[in-house]
Amino acid sequence: MTHYSIKALAVLIILLVSACGGNTNDAGATTAETPASETPAPAGENQQTLTYPSLPIAKMQELYDSVDYIDFVFYYANFSMNQANDSSIKATLAHVSNEVPTVYSSCQPIGSLFFQSQGKELMQAELYFSDKCVYYIWLVNGQRTYANKMTPAGFQFYQQVFSQGAQ
Repeated sequence: MTHYSIKALAVLIILLVSACGGNTNDAGATTAETPASETPAPAGENQQTLTYPSLPIAKMQELYDSVDYIDFVFYYANFSMNQANDSSIKATLAHVSNEVPTVYSSCQPIGSLFFQSQGKELMQAELYFSDKCVYYIWLVNGQRTYANKMTPAGFQFYQQVFSQGAQ
């Protein structure tokens, strides 16, 4: 190989290595890109995280056994919806994971779910459904008390709801 070919090969290797998606930090070490599930908090003035425990299993079981109506109120959509069918109600409750989410103070709810039994409200949950805020925060006496992640099936459900509502 000629001297020119070796230099061209070295430049090509450097370009390929730098284009492979690694990031170089201040110390010169290369790090892998952050996976989507571990991306930083949403943009905003205050990135404070809040901690709430998971809705107790006994309360979730009570909802599962008793709820006969769910009213969905979406704050920024031109529609709302409700469920009175037992299998739909149970499917909606199954969208609640038992995992506790990272709750960012910069996230805002997009709606509320009102869980009722025989006309009486048993529980209210705020619905968070944005880029990095996909969870429920449960209110007790109007105070945010519990939080649960949304399951992937729940995410798909709300994506479908909002795509149909936009039509």
